[in-house]
Amino acid sequence: MLDKPWEEITAVLKDTLPGNISECECSELIAVLSKHWDDLPGGSETNMSAEKLGRIENVSWHPPELQFDIERHGGRQYGSSRAVVHRWTLNIEQREVRRCFSKIRQTMPRAASLDCAPIVESVLNAVRSGRFEARSPPSLPS
Repeated sequence: MLDKPWEEITAVLKDTLPGNISECECSELIAVLSKHWDDLPGGSETNMSAEKLGRIENVSWHPPELQFDIERHGGRQYGSSRAVVHRWTLNIEQREVRRCFSKIRQTMPRAASLDCAPIVESVLNAVRSGRFEARSPPSLPS
């Protein structure tokens, strides 16, 4: 039955006070969300799936809305030092799940920026002093 997931989520939240929910208070909620996530309308948006719910953070309950953030690691597998953080909202009364917004999180320190000024200065000095030789770029092997 389509209402069963919402009934179970509501049952977990019924004694929860409005406001932020601590990480240690989330285990039952995560279990119920994981059990039903793939069946909730809107839950599969952005390839979100139940197996990722163990990473939720910043969980808050402001009846009738449950909100949480989840860090997505798609770009990290391609070497990015950043991750996308999605904010999700579940409206218990309207029985809807939606991703509200995303932000970028720096997950690893950035490499130091290249200071081009000294390089440019040395090339300019070489050109001005006549020590600069214009050469063709090396040819690439075919």
